[in-house]
Amino acid sequence: MSTNTLYADRLLNLSMSNGMIRLEFGIVESYQEGEERKQRAETTHRVVLPADGFLRSFAMQQRLVDQLGERAKAAREQSGDKQAEGTN
Repeated sequence: MSTNTLYADRLLNLSMSNGMIRLEFGIVESYQEGEERKQRAETTHRVVLPADGFLRSFAMQQRLVDQLGERAKAAREQSGDKQAEGTN
């Protein structure tokens, strides 16, 4: 079985219907309108999960968010240590 890798700039919409969770992913494109630079989002993929599958995936996402938070905290602390060394 092969696995497809899909790219998306962001999650554009999340909804629930009949016990199924629908996640719409898409790309964001920039365009010029007169003098203004604007962006528009376009749905490129849709993932539909049963509620229990969504809850399991949400728990995995929460663990990743927690890890990213810890890394950011460590980077801030390390940056603060370097700034403190420079003031001595």
